[in-house]
Amino acid sequence: MEKKEKKNKALELSWKANEYLIKGDLEKARSTYRQSYKLLEEIEEKAIRAVVANNLGLIAVRLKNFEEAIVWFKRAYDLYKSLNDLRGQAEQLGNLGSVYRDKQKYDKSLEYYENALKVFEQLDNRLGIANQLTNIAYIHVMKDSPQEALKLYKRALPIFESLEEKDKAEYVKQNIKVLIKEINKNKQDERTEI
Repeated sequence: MEKKEKKNKALELSWKANEYLIKGDLEKARSTYRQSYKLLEEIEEKAIRAVVANNLGLIAVRLKNFEEAIVWFKRAYDLYKSLNDLRGQAEQLGNLGSVYRDKQKYDKSLEYYENALKVFEQLDNRLGIANQLTNIAYIHVMKDSPQEALKLYKRALPIFESLEEKDKAEYVKQNIKVLIKEINKNKQDERTEI
């Protein structure tokens, strides 16, 4: 098969995998994406392969196969890096942060989220910035640092509001209310102990 034929076949497989994904057949989607990835690797097609690697990572997350997800997100990151695609890199760093969050490896998760935030800031990608601020805030909640989480949520809220991301803004507002209640309760408990 010639390079062009392989690329067309890989794209066809990728579309087929998307269909399986929409139908909820994760195993068929995964095996079909893998076939696509293999062909793209043979012809050294990086841009489409990065997207396919990302999709394979997302499927692995849904299947709760976190180690496999890490492998695919790292491959996607490396491909985006070789293409000098900063946004793609930032998204993969965020994905890796989420996998480590799901594995309850909060320090590692924080490292990836903070790196993703730096890249989104470099790009002045406001939605990416706000998303990472909320991700980092969540990790601080899990690490029992409510004050730090509150600061981060308060930074994210006006960004979501200015972008008219109503659902995300509402989610952040709710988290702020809960954190303020929790912080005030802790202050009350401290006063009571004295």
